[in-house]
Amino acid sequence: MTSTSPRFVALVALLSIAACKSQESQGTPPAPSAASTASAAPSAPTNDDASAAAPADGGGAEAQAPKRAIPRNAGNVTMILSAINSLDLRDPEKNQKLDAIAKSFTETDGTRDEGRKIHDELSAQVKAGKIETAKLEPLYAELEKAAKEAHDKEVVALDGIYAALGPIERTTIANQLQQKLTNRDAHLAKARPDAGSPADERKQVAERMAKNLGLDEAQQKKVEAVLPTNERQRMEADREEDKKNTTALLAAFAKDGFSAKTLPFRDPKKLRVPFQEQARVFAQLLPILKPEQREKLAASMTHARGPHFGGPRGPMGKPGPHGPHGWGDHEP
Repeated sequence: MTSTSPRFVALVALLSIAACKSQESQGTPPAPSAASTASAAPSAPTNDDASAAAPADGGGAEAQAPKRAIPRNAGNVTMILSAINSLDLRDPEKNQKLDAIAKSFTETDGTRDEGRKIHDELSAQVKAGKIETAKLEPLYAELEKAAKEAHDKEVVALDGIYAALGPIERTTIANQLQQKLTNRDAHLAKARPDAGSPADERKQVAERMAKNLGLDEAQQKKVEAVLPTNERQRMEADREEDKKNTTALLAAFAKDGFSAKTLPFRDPKKLRVPFQEQARVFAQLLPILKPEQREKLAASMTHARGPHFGGPRGPMGKPGPHGPHGWGDHEP
């Protein structure tokens, strides 16, 4: 069902499974517009909603609403549970249910581990100087399977969270998250630099690679010719899909009759696309590079943190924030 402004990125600064859904589901995600949810809000608090606004008696530690630990790899569940922590929720039964949902997720949930396996295999192939797509296929299948399982688990958890909260609480959460989504979009639109045409971006990336990998002029021209031409458009399309899906989730969450399984979410098969694009570019790039240059390129991937390609110490500079959705954003 789950990123930052698209600025065409340097090779190897890719991968964020997503993320996932997440990703992307990393950081503090979004939040339905007040207009879209106002009609769903009850005119007066019910007993179910009393804990959302109940003042503390005494002010002692035991009188404060508990703050639960939030799972990191739970997609939209992470987003909503984080927002619930802002509520003054003191109903013991509700908190018990929400705690159980939060604790049902583990560090291995999501697609981070599977994305990392693909990253490691690609890094090894770059170091060896040959891309073997046949070895990547079973890893793509594992990634898609993990994404499907994560989605199924997320559906159950979202329905459980919805059932645990009252109408006012659900609407408050939905409006709060939608406002965050709106604010983030406004910030990104203001902060987003003009990256120029795709040709300009490819040239800039090739220049950075020439500097960081020690390419000569002839190599730089060849590298520029094999870099992706539609990365910005693909990243924008993915981002818009994620935004649309998140907005649909929040609008539904504020209304009666919520059912998470009816909500749109990204096709797991799309998660392999950025990896396949990486493999395609690497396959054309490696014959251009000298052995020592391939070593630098592989080293930058080894230094990658999380699911990102190209660590901050690598020749490609900082990893981008897009997870599996792109080549990254913030090169030096």
